[in-house]
Amino acid sequence: MCRWKTGHKKLIGIFGTRISGKTFGALAAICDHLWRTKNARFLILTKTQAVGATSGVWNELTEKMLPLWMEADGISPSNPDVHMEWAPKGQPRPSVSKKMVAAVTNMHGGVSKIELDSLDDERKVEDYYKSRYYTGIYWSEAGEFKQAKTFLTLFLALRGVGYTEDDFLMLLDANPPDEGQDHFLFEYFYELRLSSNPDPERKAIQECLHCTEWTMEDNPYLSEAQKDAVKGAYATDPDLYDRYVRGMWKRAIRDSLFADLFKPAIHVSGGPKQAGENMILLPTENCAELITGHDAGGVNPVSYIIERVIFSQFYEDQKKEQKERTISLFQYLDELAFIGEDISPAEFTKLMLEKMDYWEQELQRPITWWHYADASALNFKESIAQRTVADEMFAESDGRIQLIGVEKGRGSVALRIRLWRRLLSENRLIISGSKCPKLIEMCQCIRRGRTDGTISTHSIFKHPFDAATYPLVRVCWDELQMMVRSIRHKPEDESGGLITLEL
Repeated sequence: MCRWKTGHKKLIGIFGTRISGKTFGALAAICDHLWRTKNARFLILTKTQAVGATSGVWNELTEKMLPLWMEADGISPSNPDVHMEWAPKGQPRPSVSKKMVAAVTNMHGGVSKIELDSLDDERKVEDYYKSRYYTGIYWSEAGEFKQAKTFLTLFLALRGVGYTEDDFLMLLDANPPDEGQDHFLFEYFYELRLSSNPDPERKAIQECLHCTEWTMEDNPYLSEAQKDAVKGAYATDPDLYDRYVRGMWKRAIRDSLFADLFKPAIHVSGGPKQAGENMILLPTENCAELITGHDAGGVNPVSYIIERVIFSQFYEDQKKEQKERTISLFQYLDELAFIGEDISPAEFTKLMLEKMDYWEQELQRPITWWHYADASALNFKESIAQRTVADEMFAESDGRIQLIGVEKGRGSVALRIRLWRRLLSENRLIISGSKCPKLIEMCQCIRRGRTDGTISTHSIFKHPFDAATYPLVRVCWDELQMMVRSIRHKPEDESGGLITLEL
């Protein structure tokens, strides 16, 4: 897959199934770039430094692929005596900044440099890369990056004096990501690349895009038995099979936290269209209060408007006696979500006020509002404005939105996960199909973290989950206390005990 002159096709998507050989081909293209480009400066980007350096692409490149090129004498078509070798002091090593760096000679008699870097927090992409210059960039597991801003910032880092457009190269290596066709990679490499009439300002990017698709059949070193083993590994999970074996850009659903309990037929009211009309979930006739939940801030802000419906339920206790208890059903009526986008708290508040006005007009009467958010929204001041998000929303709304802080402590995420699962299992959640699409996607797609009771750090659905569940910590206090008492652990001496969880 060595990349020759491509007529400005410098953004190359390398997409496909597991063990298809696409990474091997990308590493060969990197070697080709280091060899052919005068004084190349190449960045290898991963989510974390450990992923790239520990038995990852960095080791594959520096310990296997580059030595293979160095062994191949006569690479230069014009001078058979010139070949690639480690530059003086260029063997792989940590730099002063603890990044892994290396340098090799190129066909022009100069030195090409390589560095391994990581970007765990995409919000800092401009801080890290806005002022950098590269001739080449390779993204390992590009689907793990979630913001188009990251892609565009690095695209603009492909620059330098004395180079032609054909000297620049970006390789994006990815299996179909969890977001499927909603991921920015699909937007650029399939929708924009194949668009017949792009916007004038996007046409320049379209002309740079090229896409290669890989399957296990493209890997000449893979035996039929190995292919069958990969297929067998995902045979019990149709969702992963479609993405990792068939290479389909399909949103991940089956291995999510709530996939076993979330039933759209039960938990979703209406949809984009029902009976030929747009249908919305309406509050109950006597609704006098509405609740909002906020995961507010300048990045990925999400808010929900919720009605709490309280009713009585009869049940049998351990003595088979009939008892009555009061429980709640929650109707998620509306959402305001900017996932993967930046918006100021002031502008977000204006849009939230429009939502509030809409529902008061729908009910034809003023109602009481209760606004809940993470306590950090009340405690941490923005570095520039020197005001908290709560201050911003209060001021912009003329006092209509006064956030109530929800304290989080050790185990609070696990507790909210358990509560959400309980509400789903007891059919006490109803979500508006037409107005809360992100919340529905969260229920279908959010993934657990590395340990039970956690959520994947990089999940885009963490923000809808937080906004939807912060109010529950307050209004379901009695149920949470019952759940806390039911959590037991066994210390090393195997004696029983209760876990105390801060809320």
